[in-house]
Amino acid sequence: MKIFIITQDEPFYLPLSIEKVVRSLATEIVGVAILPRYTRKSSFQVMSGLFELYGLRSFVIQVFDFMKAKLLNKISYIFPIRKYYSVAKIFKDNKIPIHYPANVNDQQFVNKLKDLEIDIVISIACPVILKIPLLSQAKHGNINVHGSMLPRYRGKNIAFWLLLNQETKTGVTVHYIDDKIDSGKIINQQEVSISSNETVDSLYKKTVPLGGDLLIKAVNLIKQNQVEPKANDPIDGTNFSDPGKEEIKKFRSLGKSFR
Repeated sequence: MKIFIITQDEPFYLPLSIEKVVRSLATEIVGVAILPRYTRKSSFQVMSGLFELYGLRSFVIQVFDFMKAKLLNKISYIFPIRKYYSVAKIFKDNKIPIHYPANVNDQQFVNKLKDLEIDIVISIACPVILKIPLLSQAKHGNINVHGSMLPRYRGKNIAFWLLLNQETKTGVTVHYIDDKIDSGKIINQQEVSISSNETVDSLYKKTVPLGGDLLIKAVNLIKQNQVEPKANDPIDGTNFSDPGKEEIKKFRSLGKSFR
């Protein structure tokens, strides 16, 4: 089985999931595309947007932890460190070819996938919508991991919306990718409880590692031809995107925080 992964290089949470996936499936992963998280914004726009969203305290903590993660990742190339702070380093250490396409949907990159004769494409926190020409390359389908119990809470910034809406439980879903957002048939999913003092950070630390476990199980189900896909009915679905100022204000008034 030839597996190709599409993701981004994020130092806080993704290594918790991707390390599990690579450790289990390394001999079958023939490549990874690592995409930039923000493609249409300047660094100033990104930082100002995060400051508005996080608030001063969480923003300062996030920036400090980001700088620490970057430093520890550099040190890890000299001295062994047990924890990963870079998605790219996980793949480098496992000698998996890394691609940095400017546009993953570009025909030139799609042709690379065609030449590799991919069986499964795995999307893990992919920051762009994958289009039909790319999705047509995997013989056994394209799968994505999402941090909610689909069909509820499709879209972006899901941990924020879950806490804003004071949900007491959520989950993680692995589903097939189709031409819409988080709407493909469900392969497997598992519930996660949300505590009263949960932060966005702590919720990600619950859901992201679980996503790695469910991806491994989903790949094994596909390999064994044992997938029993469940409907991901849009009638039952809810969709979310970037929060506005009023939602952010309400989030803070409820005593919720990112860190």
